[in-house]
Amino acid sequence: MTNIYINDIVYDYVIDTNFGEIKTVSTPEWINQNPEIDTNIWTKKPLIIVYTLRVTDAEKWALDQLLTAHQQVFIEDDTYSIYASVWVRNINSTWAGNENYSNPWLLEIELVVISLLEGDYSNWAIYDSFDDALASANWYQQYAIVNRIETTILFIGSNTGEVKKYTISSKTLSGVIGGVTPSQRSYEPYPNSAYGTYVIVFTSDTHISIFKNGVLIQTLTDTDLGLDYIASVNISAKGKYIVVSGRITTSGNYGWVILVGS
Repeated sequence: MTNIYINDIVYDYVIDTNFGEIKTVSTPEWINQNPEIDTNIWTKKPLIIVYTLRVTDAEKWALDQLLTAHQQVFIEDDTYSIYASVWVRNINSTWAGNENYSNPWLLEIELVVISLLEGDYSNWAIYDSFDDALASANWYQQYAIVNRIETTILFIGSNTGEVKKYTISSKTLSGVIGGVTPSQRSYEPYPNSAYGTYVIVFTSDTHISIFKNGVLIQTLTDTDLGLDYIASVNISAKGKYIVVSGRITTSGNYGWVILVGS
């Protein structure tokens, strides 16, 4: 018997798990929030997951609230390595207290996968590269934070006290965003994806090594990146984008190199 986490609440009496596909899910079915839909998932038939599980009265109530709220939730299933944003599409419940007094409800819950929290990548190549005065020569005085659905990157410069936004699809960089002055950070752990599938080891200022599930799968030197000095590296939660700052060889200025995984 396995367990799953839905919005960080553990359901530890999972009886069965089934997978399938549906032809379409209409966006207007979301009534209480604007969905953040991963188009890489929704260009295909959306995946559905159906769990059969036994729950308590309190757990049934919590799941019913997710259904009526029409909001996206997060699921973690270590058995099938599913870490995803999902929508609760339907719940069928049956009272079965005569079979299990502690968990009297037998539930069949249908989830539609909206976006995966980690992708499957084995190679990263340059997507974009550009100068930016926000970047500096100091190690980890600038950071790149990719949003969960991988549409924007927030560049944060603690050395310059500036914040800028980069739009991935159009490859456009905003001006300095006013009203915020980042403070300096003195320590940066090795960058990793949401669940640690991908980890980047930054060696001196000359190269980065990318690990997947503890196995080294790619090493990129500063020359491979079009740099002659590496100052920082960050990775998106899904592992698709790696963002490196450093001195760009062709211009001699500091800036950013954005890598995309495949």
